[in-house]
Amino acid sequence: MPGLTFTDLNAKLFVLEELCYGQGLLPPYESPHTPPDEPEYDPAAADYYRRLEIPEEAAASITELAIDYGLQVQLDIRPLWHGEDDAFEVTAWDELARLPALRLVRAAALPDAGRAAFRSRGVFVDTGPRITAARISPFDVHGRRVRLPRPRGDDRRYTLIRERLSALDAEHVFSGAPLVQVGWNRLRLQPDERRRDEWRAVVRNLPAPPDHPAAWDATWVADAMEDADRQDRLCAAVLSARDGAPLPAFVDDPLHVEEGADTAVAVELVRRPPGRDGVAPWFLGHQGSGVYGPTRPVRTARLGELQLIRPGAVPALALPPGFRVSLEIDAITSVIAPDGRRCETPA
Repeated sequence: MPGLTFTDLNAKLFVLEELCYGQGLLPPYESPHTPPDEPEYDPAAADYYRRLEIPEEAAASITELAIDYGLQVQLDIRPLWHGEDDAFEVTAWDELARLPALRLVRAAALPDAGRAAFRSRGVFVDTGPRITAARISPFDVHGRRVRLPRPRGDDRRYTLIRERLSALDAEHVFSGAPLVQVGWNRLRLQPDERRRDEWRAVVRNLPAPPDHPAAWDATWVADAMEDADRQDRLCAAVLSARDGAPLPAFVDDPLHVEEGADTAVAVELVRRPPGRDGVAPWFLGHQGSGVYGPTRPVRTARLGELQLIRPGAVPALALPPGFRVSLEIDAITSVIAPDGRRCETPA
């Protein structure tokens, strides 16, 4: 019986990493080279993994998959690779999403096409905490030196951070107060304990281990800034103003989640009007549930879970009570005002 086939070798390598080096179900490539003689590219390794068959029973053993770079199978092919190019970029994400038992994907970063492919098959995508390669890039804000962890290969979001910090009032920037709040993420500047007269940008109200790496802050700073930018654009389009309603301040705000809505393709997020006993102020359900009410069991979660369940919905937290937002995977497709008016949404 033929096994699982792939047209995209880079996609197949993530599966082989789990089967060859994770579970030991398939034999990995054995290189004839010794470290001093290692080539930059080993075509024999690439050919071996391209031809290696994946039996259906082996594919069915994979319930979780890690999407990362610098994996052993990748280094078998390019022993000296340091992530400096896109040699292992995946183009056929749907080939990974069709793994029959796959339920969870853990990724340091994932393009929209990858997230859409997995979520369309009901696979939960966990991209946080996102610890990725980062470098420190100092720059000046109102005459003071700020050290900012810069996620590798993410210049656009890094530019957003610089622009937003530089546009704020100097006294406020260095007061220690939150400078940007997106849902439960609050960004602030604080003095650098190791370098006098320098500051660093961090995001707090998030779990972080002791002595966590700069990359932990780097990805959350970048995520918060991008969410803030998307939130501003959404509010500008829907409310004709830069500022929306006050943002929810608590990670523990109740969120009612209709059964299946955490993996469904088409869902709605509703910010309910206050004052209804026993009704959570936030509701995530299937399309139509926001108007007609849920038809499936509802569980109570924390609003903080929205960052994991539907990260694309985070900018909608700025909308006032009574608004309803429709999403396809993680893209906001429409915003409905309390009076039923369908609002324009930014691209």
